[in-house]
Parts: sequence; C-alpha cells; structure tokens
Amino acid sequence: MKSSVCPLSAKTDKAVIIFLFVTLITSCVDHNIEYDPCVKFDIHGTYEYPIPFQSDAWFELRSLEERVDACQIPQQVLDTITTEALLETLLNYPLLFEYTAFDVMQNGFERIKGEQKGFAEFYSRKDAFEIALDRYTKMSVRCDNFYPPFLNEIKTPASISFANFEFVMFQDEFMNALDEKEVQMFFERILQKLELKYQYGEEYKEYGVWISCAILGKIMLKNDFQPFKDFCVKEPFMEFFVQRVPVFRPENVDVTGEIFQYAKQYAKVKG
Repeated sequence: MKSSVCPLSAKTDKAVIIFLFVTLITSCVDHNIEYDPCVKFDIHGTYEYPIPFQSDAWFELRSLEERVDACQIPQQVLDTITTEALLETLLNYPLLFEYTAFDVMQNGFERIKGEQKGFAEFYSRKDAFEIALDRYTKMSVRCDNFYPPFLNEIKTPASISFANFEFVMFQDEFMNALDEKEVQMFFERILQKLELKYQYGEEYKEYGVWISCAILGKIMLKNDFQPFKDFCVKEPFMEFFVQRVPVFRPENVDVTGEIFQYAKQYAKVKG
C-alpha cells in the first residue's frame, strides 16, 4: 500500500494546529473519574533545540532539510546526555508529530527516526526500557498540557502526548530489545493505560488509542497468541495495522475494539 506525505513543513504545521483544535473542541469528558495525580516532569540536562517550534525563525526555514538540520542533536550532546534527558529531548523534537501526515504512519516515523540521530542513540541505551516504562507509568491520561509536545500557547491534549510517546516505544528497535519479562510488563502497562483511555471519554476515540492497540497487537502476534493470529488470518488488515498503523480502516472491522478484546483475553492467559 502506497503512502503519501506532505513534506513541506508549512502545510504540516497547519495540519497540526487544525488537529489540535478539533481534538480540543471534541473533548467531552467526565472529570469525576478517579485517576493517578498529574505529575509534571522536571528533567535535568534536556537538550534545548536552538530554534523554537513555530517561532518566526522556525518559519523562515522553508524546507524540510533546513528544519531537520536545525533540530539535529549534536554528537557531543548524545555522548553525554542521560537516557532520561534524551527521551525528554526526543519527545520535544519539533518534527516528531509529522508521522501523522502519512497515510501509513509507521512510514512517517521511519523517516523521522532516520533523520534524527537521537533515536538510534536512545534505542541503543541499556536502560531505555526502564526509563521509558517508569515515565509512561507516571503519566496520566487526564493531564492535558503536562507532557510534550508543547506548542506555544496551545494546550496540548494528553492523547497526543501519549500517542507520540507510544510511537517511540512501538518501534522494533525498542520492542525487540526486551526480554520475556519486560515484554509482559510492557503489555500490562499499555493495556492498563488503554483501559483508562476508554473510560476517560471522547478525547481518546480513534487516534488516541491507535498506537497503544497496535503495540498490544504486535506483542500478541510476536508471542503467537493463537486466537489473535487466527483472527488476523480471517482479517488480514489486522496484521498490517499492528505492523504499520495506517490511518485508513476497513468498514467491516472495528480494528481497535477487536484488539482490545483479544488483549484482555491474552492478559488473562498470561496472568
């Protein structure tokens, strides 16, 4: 399946703003539901990109290549930065959200991690899983504007922060480095957050649960969970979804709903 992308950043910036606006105005949520308290992260040693996202200087960079060059993390920083600060830096990467401009979002993320050296460095760190899982656990699905990305004066929905972070963890470089115990911990934590997302309301419909469902499906296939494998044979689109995360869907299959149900079955078997 062929993907398309709008590489020129001005159009992408506009798309980001529109998406954020739509997400905000459709967020009708029940604020009486109990959740973990919001935790703001104060990460020391985070690299600050020299040109702020959406500043006047940012818009003077007319090409994608110029913006990538401006956002490249220097090698001397990568050699000394802690894993925690590196993860925070990558979650603040100004071009991170551009994977949403692709019909097949994994294609977009592969471009992003290929252009930014910091991703390869993060995935090579032995403590990447420990740092990522700890941060992910402390994040709350109800805490808007608490986590990257921060877009000037725009309040960033937590659904976007979760999706960006989950896409970082969705990559094979991250998941294939996990041992059996870590995979199980990862699965349980993603499922816990997904259950909270479904409880929280409208903000997490559709896009807000895509990446977490893809992670769960990817793990079930990797671990040969036969009921889900059989369903993927019956509905081949499912395997394509959990490997590539396309934005399009078949009309006859509730992709994320099916994955959620199979994930709960898997959790009972493994529990």
